[in-house]
Parts: sequence; structure tokens; C-alpha cells
Amino acid sequence: MVDKRAKVFDNNIGSTTRSHVHVVSELRRDILLGRYATGSRIVESDLAESYRVSRGAVREALQTLIMEGLIEERNKARIVLGIDARAIENMYELREWIETKAVKSLLQPQLVKYSAFVSVLESLEQLSPETELDEYYAKDLEFHRVLVKLAGNRAILLAWETMSSVIYTLLSVNASSRYEEHYKSSFVEKHRDILTKIITRDESVVETVRKHIQDACEITLETVAMIDNGNSPGKPDKAGAVTQRSEV
Repeated sequence: MVDKRAKVFDNNIGSTTRSHVHVVSELRRDILLGRYATGSRIVESDLAESYRVSRGAVREALQTLIMEGLIEERNKARIVLGIDARAIENMYELREWIETKAVKSLLQPQLVKYSAFVSVLESLEQLSPETELDEYYAKDLEFHRVLVKLAGNRAILLAWETMSSVIYTLLSVNASSRYEEHYKSSFVEKHRDILTKIITRDESVVETVRKHIQDACEITLETVAMIDNGNSPGKPDKAGAVTQRSEV
């Protein structure tokens, strides 16, 4: 049986779109925290009851997670794939390729509207050590989205968007105070450096972005290792939240 949740995300069952967003966010986090064991079968009706939403909202959420590679359809069943170090490395290899390609295109002589970039940077500079870490993550996500979007390639933007939610959810579950202090202290400076180099067409920005992403990959791998060792925040109950063990 699904663990019954006290938290009701959306009392309006008919509001499929809003419900879908909540279910995707929470279910993604639960899968990444190991609360659904790899190989577990996801039962749509149980999730709808657990999250107090319509089955349509659950169906949309599951489709999103299938696209993200956290769930797969097998013999008409939805099976949890979870995530491991190899999957993380593959995602970051793709992210590195996308963002360095985007940066290279922004270095070419062309008219690029940097106003969106500057606006994001200005919002970053308003953050303080007291600001919640989740807000840092949101600003971080927006900065890199703008970077990819300005390159003008819709295909790579779509690929980036598909994996970005998984990457940032993993970062958000890292509760290490050491990591938080380091992340906040260097956050604005690192992103300002990237933007300055793009605007001045400094070709070293390609390696700067590459190193930036590789460092983020290391942190994410640490998070996955914490989860695997049972040291993640809110230690996951890998058996308790499983809907039904797959035998397909």
C-alpha cells in the first residue's frame, strides 16, 4: 500500500494542471530519495488516492517522469528506474555538451539580447547568506536556462529542460551545512564571471562553464552516495513507500 500523506496538495481534484505540478515535484523527490525502490511498480489509482488528486493528474505526472528517465513503461506497467551514479554522469555529460555549445554560439559576432541575462544576475546579487537555499537553486536554474535559451536552439533547450528538474531536485536534497556555506559564498561571483566573459567574448568562458558543470556533477554524485548510504535528509524508507513489487 502507498504511504498515506497528511499533506493535501490540491483540494480541487478537477484542477489537473496544478495538481500535476505538485505530484511531479513530490514523486520525483521521493524516487530520488529512494522512497520508491528501483523495480517497484507504480499503481496509478494508489497515487491518486495518496496525493488526493485526479488520476488524470497522476497520469500526466508519470508521463513527465518517464521522459526524465526515472520511470519506464514495461508490459503496460510503470516501473521505477530510480537513479545511480552512471545516470548522473550521463546527464551531466549531456548538460556540459549543451551549455558549452550554447556558450560557443554566444561568442559569435551577432546581436544578442543580454538584458534577460543581466536581469537574472541582478536578482542573484540581491541574495544574502540568510536567503533560503531553495531560492538560490531557483535563481541558479534560471541563469542557466537563460544561457541555453539565448543560444536560440530550441532542440537543445528542450533537452536541457528535460533533465534540469532531476538535477536541481538532487541538489536541493543535499542538507550539508558545509556545502550550503560554500555554495552561497561563491554563487554570485561564479555566475557574474560567466556572464562577463560571454559579454566580452572571452573564449575562456567555455572552460569556465565546463568546470562549473563538472563541479556541480561532483556535488550531485555526493548526494546520490548519501542517499545510497541512507544518510540523506529524511532517511528514506525504501520498503515502506513502495506501491507494489514488480514481477513483469
